[in-house]
Amino acid sequence: MAELYNEMKGYEYYTPTQLDYFRNGTDTDLYPDVDWMKELYKDMASNQRVNLNVSGGGDICKYFVSGSLYNEGSIFRNAGKQYDYNTSLRYNKYSFRANMDFTITKSTVLNVNLANIYEKFYGPGADKGTIWSRAFETSPGIYPKQYSDGTLSYPSIQGGENPWNLLVHSGYGEQFWNSAQALIGINQDLGDLVTKGLTASIKFSWDAINSNTIVRAKTPNQYYAKGRDEDGNLIFGSPIVTGTDELGLDESGSGSITTYLEGSLNYNRLFAEKHRIGAMLLYNHKITNKKLTYSKTLSLPYKYQGIAGRVTYAFKDTYFAEFNMGYNGSENFAKGHRFGFFPAYAIGWMISNEKFWDPIRPVINELKLKGSYGTVGNDAIGGDRWIYQSTISTNNGWNYGENGAEGGGGIQVGNVENVVVSWEKAYKTNLGFEMKLFDRIRLQADYFHEKREGVFINRQGLPVIVGLTTKPKTNIGASVNRGVDATLEYEEKIGEVFLTGRTNFTFNRNKLLNNDEVEKLYKYQNSIGKTFGTGGSHTFGLIAEGLFQSQEEIDNAPEQNFGTYRVGDVRYKDVNGDGVVDTYDKVALGYTDLPEITYGFGLTANGSVGISMLSSKGLPTAPFMWVVPRCVLSLQEI
Repeated sequence: MAELYNEMKGYEYYTPTQLDYFRNGTDTDLYPDVDWMKELYKDMASNQRVNLNVSGGGDICKYFVSGSLYNEGSIFRNAGKQYDYNTSLRYNKYSFRANMDFTITKSTVLNVNLANIYEKFYGPGADKGTIWSRAFETSPGIYPKQYSDGTLSYPSIQGGENPWNLLVHSGYGEQFWNSAQALIGINQDLGDLVTKGLTASIKFSWDAINSNTIVRAKTPNQYYAKGRDEDGNLIFGSPIVTGTDELGLDESGSGSITTYLEGSLNYNRLFAEKHRIGAMLLYNHKITNKKLTYSKTLSLPYKYQGIAGRVTYAFKDTYFAEFNMGYNGSENFAKGHRFGFFPAYAIGWMISNEKFWDPIRPVINELKLKGSYGTVGNDAIGGDRWIYQSTISTNNGWNYGENGAEGGGGIQVGNVENVVVSWEKAYKTNLGFEMKLFDRIRLQADYFHEKREGVFINRQGLPVIVGLTTKPKTNIGASVNRGVDATLEYEEKIGEVFLTGRTNFTFNRNKLLNNDEVEKLYKYQNSIGKTFGTGGSHTFGLIAEGLFQSQEEIDNAPEQNFGTYRVGDVRYKDVNGDGVVDTYDKVALGYTDLPEITYGFGLTANGSVGISMLSSKGLPTAPFMWVVPRCVLSLQEI
């Protein structure tokens, strides 16, 4: 590293003697060679999971109780027992669930479900992302992890940071999450009272979620050694970073309480062993109260309600048709626009149930074709509440006078009133098939197409002459998204072991249809009609055609208005042919930051084995499960 530094400087910054110190590790305080990744990170981390499930019951009550413990270790190293607190990353999760069904009468069942999840995360006082980036950025030969006499090291000037100090000498942080859920419901069979196949249910639930973060951070004194005295002691001088070993305190929290009520009627009946008819009508409403928001608007309850319905029909379980609808209301919109109607339709054909399929059934055991079209709505738009209302901004002023020194405070229009703002809608089409081969292989593939309209965005095309100080928000955005999704599974039984392998593949491409942008002078610079990534935009830039090989080539090439350039610099394409390379020659480059191809694979083995331990007597058969971690990869061309 030191030799490369000399080469970069162009002169002998490090003497041959100093280079030997680096090579031989003679004085690692003044001539360090730190592998920061090795010093900060372990080769691996471990996690443990324990689950316990108990179920049982009789005619009156059935129950299921489960509990789990999950512990995740740290990939970071720690400071050992230097402090009376642990700065290493750890994560613990405790889960509990109890489901009970009480048979009140032969047609009435009471359901009681309780669940609680408690999570706790520990870590250093510094930001984990900063530690990671500093470990990559810090040179190995500038300063040691820590000086041999215990003094904390730091770069010679302010501006850098010692990643080891951030990891183990920055204090510690704790995060807590707790989620408690409870549900009570009654299911009533109305077959004897009204008609066979009709049931009714009502459910009420309340959920409480709380989180709390405590950071006790510190920044201790940190030094840079300038050399050694005649006794061999390190010479530090004044600290580069002056701090304290006293732990600070930064605490924050959040929480919410949600109540949910649902009532439904369900009908399912088979007529003449051919006609299967189903129907459902459901009403629901939800109220959420957020805690510790410290906001007049966010602290008020969030309210939603809606009605859903479904009708299904199947003939000989071979031909299928289904209609769904939702009529949902949101407080985000003004009266007259709060409710939206969202229908959906689906059909299916189980071809393998036809008699003409019998000859090939041993090969293709099952084959189903399916298709659907429907509309869904989104009311979580804009990020603000009651976005239909106008607002007034008071944090503004005005100036006048010869030097602009006179003036005072004032108010101005903020968001413009828009009482017609309403649901963002997505129109979804899906065509696919499901297939089973040789009683072992399952293949499912779907083509999907989604067009979104009424996307809530700020207007971009309004001229200044309109006189607005803010860009109003309207349901004007539009985009389209389409692609394919496929899943392949293979099942095999070997002895008492069941093997399952699965893989999935998704291709997804979007296109911007409208963002109200101002029409560009050259249409190829418009975002509309192009793919988009995070933030709804695409990267634009110049097209490189190669490197300038000679001064003659520079003299004959279009002028590049991006500073001086010479032989060996990049030559860019004059896209519009005006003889000048400037911002008008920027075009959409490559792909976005959203991968278009995603695929994954996994393997699972489960079954039971006999276990014996140095004995001819076999122990009871023990169940087991072995899972290869699922791997998900994303591909994107650059």
